[in-house]
Amino acid sequence: MITFAMVDVVLRLANEEVPVNAIARAIQNPSDEVRETIEEAILYGKVLSMPRSDWHPLQRGNRQVTSDFTDKEILFNCQRIFKLTHLHACFLAVLMKRNEVSKIQLHHIIESCRKQPQNRETDVKMVDVVLCHLRKRIKPFGLVVKTLHSSGYYMIPEMRKKTQDILLAYLNGDTDGQEGKQKAEKAVNADDGTGYIGPSAPKGPVSTY
Repeated sequence: MITFAMVDVVLRLANEEVPVNAIARAIQNPSDEVRETIEEAILYGKVLSMPRSDWHPLQRGNRQVTSDFTDKEILFNCQRIFKLTHLHACFLAVLMKRNEVSKIQLHHIIESCRKQPQNRETDVKMVDVVLCHLRKRIKPFGLVVKTLHSSGYYMIPEMRKKTQDILLAYLNGDTDGQEGKQKAEKAVNADDGTGYIGPSAPKGPVSTY
Protein backbone atom coordinates (compact mmCIF):
# COMPACT_ATOMS: atom_id res chain seq x y z
CA MET A 1 0.00 0.00 0.00
CA ILE A 2 1.31 3.43 -0.95
CA THR A 3 1.54 5.61 2.14
CA PHE A 4 0.74 9.32 2.18
CA ALA A 5 4.45 10.12 2.47
CA MET A 6 5.19 8.06 -0.64
CA VAL A 7 2.55 9.79 -2.78
CA ASP A 8 4.67 12.93 -3.14
CA VAL A 9 7.65 10.81 -4.26
CA VAL A 10 5.51 8.98 -6.80
CA LEU A 11 4.17 12.22 -8.28
CA ARG A 12 7.62 13.81 -8.45
CA LEU A 13 8.99 10.79 -10.31
CA ALA A 14 5.95 10.68 -12.60
CA ASN A 15 6.45 14.34 -13.50
CA GLU A 16 10.04 13.48 -14.41
CA GLU A 17 8.62 10.79 -16.75
CA VAL A 18 10.10 7.91 -14.76
CA PRO A 19 8.25 4.77 -15.95
CA VAL A 20 5.48 3.31 -13.79
CA ASN A 21 7.23 -0.03 -13.24
CA ALA A 22 10.49 1.74 -12.33
CA ILE A 23 8.67 3.80 -9.70
CA ALA A 24 7.03 0.65 -8.36
CA ARG A 25 10.41 -1.06 -8.04
CA ALA A 26 11.92 1.97 -6.34
CA ILE A 27 9.24 2.25 -3.64
CA GLN A 28 8.64 -1.52 -3.50
CA ASN A 29 4.92 -1.34 -4.20
CA PRO A 30 2.75 -3.01 -6.86
CA SER A 31 2.76 -1.20 -10.21
CA ASP A 32 -1.07 -1.24 -10.26
CA GLU A 33 -1.14 0.89 -7.09
CA VAL A 34 1.41 3.28 -8.56
CA ARG A 35 -0.66 3.62 -11.73
CA GLU A 36 -3.85 4.29 -9.73
CA THR A 37 -2.06 6.99 -7.71
CA ILE A 38 -0.83 8.70 -10.88
CA GLU A 39 -4.26 8.43 -12.55
CA GLU A 40 -5.84 10.25 -9.62
CA ALA A 41 -3.11 12.92 -9.75
CA ILE A 42 -3.75 13.42 -13.49
CA LEU A 43 -7.43 13.99 -12.75
CA TYR A 44 -6.51 16.83 -10.38
CA GLY A 45 -3.87 18.33 -12.66
CA LYS A 46 -0.89 17.38 -10.48
CA VAL A 47 0.64 15.21 -13.22
CA LEU A 48 0.25 15.95 -16.93
CA SER A 49 0.28 12.42 -18.31
CA MET A 50 0.86 8.78 -17.46
CA PRO A 51 4.53 7.79 -17.87
CA ARG A 52 5.41 4.79 -20.01
CA SER A 53 5.23 1.33 -18.43
CA ASP A 54 8.96 0.69 -18.27
CA TRP A 55 12.35 1.65 -19.66
CA HIS A 56 13.09 0.44 -23.16
CA PRO A 57 16.08 -1.96 -22.98
CA LEU A 58 17.57 -0.64 -26.22
CA GLN A 59 16.39 2.93 -26.36
CA ARG A 60 18.14 4.58 -29.34
CA GLY A 61 17.50 6.99 -32.18
CA ASN A 62 15.64 10.31 -32.28
CA ARG A 63 13.86 11.48 -29.17
CA GLN A 64 10.09 11.80 -29.23
CA VAL A 65 8.29 14.68 -27.54
CA THR A 66 5.66 12.62 -25.71
CA SER A 67 7.96 9.84 -24.54
CA ASP A 68 11.62 10.89 -24.34
CA PHE A 69 11.30 14.42 -22.97
CA THR A 70 10.17 15.12 -19.43
CA ASP A 71 7.11 17.23 -18.71
CA LYS A 72 9.43 19.95 -17.39
CA GLU A 73 11.34 20.06 -20.67
CA ILE A 74 8.12 20.21 -22.66
CA LEU A 75 6.64 22.97 -20.51
CA PHE A 76 9.83 25.04 -20.49
CA ASN A 77 10.20 24.88 -24.27
CA CYS A 78 6.50 25.54 -24.89
CA GLN A 79 7.02 28.75 -22.96
CA ARG A 80 10.12 29.63 -24.99
CA ILE A 81 8.78 28.79 -28.45
CA PHE A 82 5.22 30.06 -28.14
CA LYS A 83 5.98 32.74 -25.52
CA LEU A 84 3.48 31.33 -23.03
CA THR A 85 3.08 31.63 -19.30
CA HIS A 86 3.58 28.47 -17.27
CA LEU A 87 -0.20 28.04 -17.05
CA HIS A 88 -0.72 28.39 -20.80
CA ALA A 89 2.13 25.92 -21.39
CA CYS A 90 0.44 23.40 -19.04
CA PHE A 91 -2.77 23.72 -21.04
CA LEU A 92 -0.99 23.24 -24.36
CA ALA A 93 1.03 20.28 -23.10
CA VAL A 94 -2.01 18.41 -21.82
CA LEU A 95 -3.99 19.16 -25.01
CA MET A 96 -1.07 17.90 -27.07
CA LYS A 97 -0.89 14.64 -25.13
CA ARG A 98 -4.57 13.70 -24.76
CA ASN A 99 -7.42 13.06 -27.16
CA GLU A 100 -9.61 15.47 -25.21
CA VAL A 101 -9.52 17.34 -21.91
CA SER A 102 -12.54 18.26 -19.80
CA LYS A 103 -13.10 21.78 -18.52
CA ILE A 104 -12.96 20.44 -14.96
CA GLN A 105 -9.52 18.92 -15.57
CA LEU A 106 -8.25 22.21 -16.99
CA HIS A 107 -9.69 24.05 -14.01
CA HIS A 108 -7.76 21.72 -11.69
CA ILE A 109 -4.60 22.75 -13.58
CA ILE A 110 -5.42 26.42 -12.95
CA GLU A 111 -5.81 25.76 -9.24
CA SER A 112 -2.59 23.71 -9.04
CA CYS A 113 -0.64 26.49 -10.80
CA ARG A 114 -1.67 29.21 -8.35
CA LYS A 115 1.38 30.50 -6.51
CA GLN A 116 -0.09 30.05 -3.06
CA PRO A 117 -3.19 28.38 -1.61
CA GLN A 118 -6.28 30.57 -1.72
CA ASN A 119 -9.39 30.44 0.42
CA ARG A 120 -11.61 30.46 -2.66
CA GLU A 121 -11.28 28.64 -5.95
CA THR A 122 -11.25 30.53 -9.21
CA ASP A 123 -14.42 30.43 -11.30
CA VAL A 124 -14.43 27.54 -13.77
CA LYS A 125 -15.11 30.16 -16.46
CA MET A 126 -11.46 31.16 -16.09
CA VAL A 127 -10.70 28.12 -18.26
CA ASP A 128 -12.35 29.90 -21.21
CA VAL A 129 -10.26 33.01 -20.58
CA VAL A 130 -7.00 31.04 -20.49
CA LEU A 131 -7.96 29.13 -23.64
CA CYS A 132 -8.75 32.40 -25.42
CA HIS A 133 -5.24 33.72 -24.73
CA LEU A 134 -3.65 30.37 -25.63
CA ARG A 135 -5.46 30.21 -28.97
CA LYS A 136 -4.16 33.66 -29.92
CA ARG A 137 -0.59 32.69 -29.04
CA ILE A 138 -0.54 29.50 -31.11
CA LYS A 139 -2.57 30.80 -34.06
CA PRO A 140 0.53 32.11 -35.94
CA PHE A 141 1.79 28.52 -36.00
CA GLY A 142 -1.39 27.25 -37.61
CA LEU A 143 -2.43 25.44 -34.42
CA VAL A 144 -6.08 25.22 -33.41
CA VAL A 145 -7.82 24.12 -30.22
CA LYS A 146 -11.42 23.01 -30.75
CA THR A 147 -14.28 23.07 -28.24
CA LEU A 148 -16.39 20.12 -27.13
CA HIS A 149 -19.73 21.78 -26.44
CA SER A 150 -20.24 22.24 -22.68
CA SER A 151 -17.66 19.61 -21.80
CA GLY A 152 -14.08 20.42 -22.77
CA TYR A 153 -11.50 20.97 -25.48
CA TYR A 154 -9.33 19.00 -27.89
CA MET A 155 -6.82 19.22 -30.72
CA ILE A 156 -7.37 17.01 -33.76
CA PRO A 157 -4.59 14.42 -34.28
CA GLU A 158 -3.02 16.49 -37.07
CA MET A 159 -2.78 19.52 -34.76
CA ARG A 160 -1.32 17.46 -31.93
CA LYS A 161 1.32 16.02 -34.26
CA LYS A 162 2.11 19.45 -35.67
CA THR A 163 2.60 20.82 -32.15
CA GLN A 164 4.93 17.93 -31.33
CA ASP A 165 6.85 18.45 -34.58
CA ILE A 166 7.41 22.15 -33.80
CA LEU A 167 8.62 21.28 -30.31
CA LEU A 168 10.80 18.40 -31.48
CA ALA A 169 12.44 20.52 -34.19
CA TYR A 170 13.28 23.21 -31.67
CA LEU A 171 14.45 20.77 -29.00
CA ASN A 172 16.71 19.03 -31.53
CA GLY A 173 18.12 22.39 -32.66
CA ASP A 174 16.73 22.21 -36.21
CA THR A 175 16.10 25.26 -38.38
CA ASP A 176 12.34 24.84 -38.20
CA GLY A 177 12.53 25.17 -34.46
CA GLN A 178 14.41 28.45 -34.76
CA GLU A 179 11.82 29.70 -37.23
CA GLY A 180 9.10 28.69 -34.77
CA LYS A 181 10.78 30.71 -32.06
CA GLN A 182 10.95 33.76 -34.35
CA LYS A 183 7.25 33.43 -35.17
CA ALA A 184 6.43 33.29 -31.47
CA GLU A 185 8.49 36.40 -30.78
CA LYS A 186 6.73 38.24 -33.60
CA ALA A 187 3.34 37.14 -32.29
CA VAL A 188 4.01 38.16 -28.70
CA ASN A 189 5.17 41.62 -29.79
CA ALA A 190 1.94 42.21 -31.68
CA ASP A 191 -0.94 44.09 -30.08
CA ASP A 192 -3.75 41.57 -30.08
CA GLY A 193 -5.92 43.64 -27.73
CA THR A 194 -5.92 41.04 -24.96
CA GLY A 195 -3.86 43.00 -22.47
CA TYR A 196 -1.43 40.09 -22.34
CA ILE A 197 1.90 41.91 -22.21
CA GLY A 198 4.95 40.67 -24.11
CA PRO A 199 8.40 42.24 -24.49
CA SER A 200 7.11 45.23 -26.46
CA ALA A 201 3.36 44.99 -26.04
CA PRO A 202 1.26 48.09 -25.39
CA LYS A 203 0.35 49.15 -21.89
CA GLY A 204 -2.75 47.61 -20.38
CA PRO A 205 -4.04 45.30 -17.68
CA VAL A 206 -1.86 42.26 -17.08
CA SER A 207 -3.57 38.87 -17.02
CA THR A 208 -2.70 36.87 -13.92
CA TYR A 209 -3.01 33.65 -15.86
